[in-house]
Amino acid sequence: MLNQGVIRRIDHLGRVVIPKDFRRANFLQDGDPVEILTNAEGEIVIRKFDPHKDLSDHIKYLTEQVEIYKYDLEKNKKILKLFHEMIDVLEE
Repeated sequence: MLNQGVIRRIDHLGRVVIPKDFRRANFLQDGDPVEILTNAEGEIVIRKFDPHKDLSDHIKYLTEQVEIYKYDLEKNKKILKLFHEMIDVLEE
């Protein structure tokens, strides 16, 4: 179903219906939160909202920083272990 387009009109309340086939293919169910944003090309993107994604990205960034700046190797090992455990939990 990738790259197949369907044309839908925006109704008078600003709503757009996501076709049932698209919802099924992307495991979207009634009540699931979706995120609406624009990308660098100015396209409107609708994707399933993942509340853990941003937190996971921040933890990965912090992990990289700790690995780059190795001030206290023993302390960093403990911090890195905790970061990796959190990343694993968030990505489940």
